[in-house]
Amino acid sequence: MNAYAVAGVSNLKTDNVKKARERVRASLAIIDAEDDVLWVASRGDQRVPAYYVAGFALACFAIAGEVVREEKQCARVAAPIKGVPLSQINSGISLSIEGSLIAEGLSALSVTLPARSHSQLNALSFVRDESDVIRPFLHGFSGMWNTMVRNALIQGGRLGKDVGGIWEGFIEFVFKDTDWSVVGKGVKLRSGGQTITEVDLLLLRDDLLLVVQIKALKGAGDTAYDHWKNRQIVEMGCIQARKSVDFLLENMNFMSSICGKRASEKIKVIQPVVLTNIHHFEGLSLFDVPVIGEATRKAICRGSIVNYFRPGGEHVHSHVFTAPEQLDTKEILRLLKEPVELRIAYETPETTYREERLGRLALLMPEFLTISDPFQPPEFDITASNTKS
Repeated sequence: MNAYAVAGVSNLKTDNVKKARERVRASLAIIDAEDDVLWVASRGDQRVPAYYVAGFALACFAIAGEVVREEKQCARVAAPIKGVPLSQINSGISLSIEGSLIAEGLSALSVTLPARSHSQLNALSFVRDESDVIRPFLHGFSGMWNTMVRNALIQGGRLGKDVGGIWEGFIEFVFKDTDWSVVGKGVKLRSGGQTITEVDLLLLRDDLLLVVQIKALKGAGDTAYDHWKNRQIVEMGCIQARKSVDFLLENMNFMSSICGKRASEKIKVIQPVVLTNIHHFEGLSLFDVPVIGEATRKAICRGSIVNYFRPGGEHVHSHVFTAPEQLDTKEILRLLKEPVELRIAYETPETTYREERLGRLALLMPEFLTISDPFQPPEFDITASNTKS
């Protein structure tokens, strides 16, 4: 990997080479459904693979540099962050993608100092100088580099809007292959000839009807402004869902016209839900309307099993939170209000600060405080788990 040469590696220890490879593999494992949706929405636009290649290349160079720094620090040797010429990345990529698009992606995924705002540094973790030499800002390789790529691609223009439309279609599709029945979509609720509100999706399972508002959000909400804007959209979805359920409860005969008399007679519980594509809002609830993401969506469809791995990728333990056969109405309602993500690592409203240093400059990075909680999975014996496997 050219990244090692640029980072100054000549005789990196075998264990640290293995560590770097594990981190590279982990950085590829984060590619998920949202990235697939973005590719579909792009209709083959070569900017999309070019930006992903550029983002992954930046992550690889940053990983190599960080592993070298860690090894030298263990040996009590000062190790400044090495600069990576962007031309080095460009020349090392041999793909059927136009070189100018790779260069465009590298430029879009890094920021030139002075930055326009501190939020720009938060969104783009790579800093470049006027001679096109790039350095990871703090731990630039960590986190979701693919989120950084998605943010860069969908800012403005047609692609962002198309992603939203395709995401809504994707949500309808994934429910069709489960025990849920799609009994209505794009349903307009009218009274006195006027539309009160519109329901994106009506899902029926046994005696439970989910009234779903889908909110496909753009970006990851990494900055304070983007998070505030996304929250406004989600809260509006909660208001819509609550209004829809109130209308249906007052007009139960309306259900027969939507999903048929036989299905409507089975309904005993009507639950409003907002489903979004950004996991930050898992656990949020407004007007008794839970906000869920993909993790909870999968849990109410097929149950939830959490796998635990060692840093090297070795499987240690599987904890079953909810087996598929346990998915009755009561359990589904509990999963909506107690997301699995929060049960694994419960976060409090309290904030702690992690110190990061750049020379004599100290930065305090805010983080939510993770504490032990009754919802945590029970402790398990790692030795016993390894023996069984």
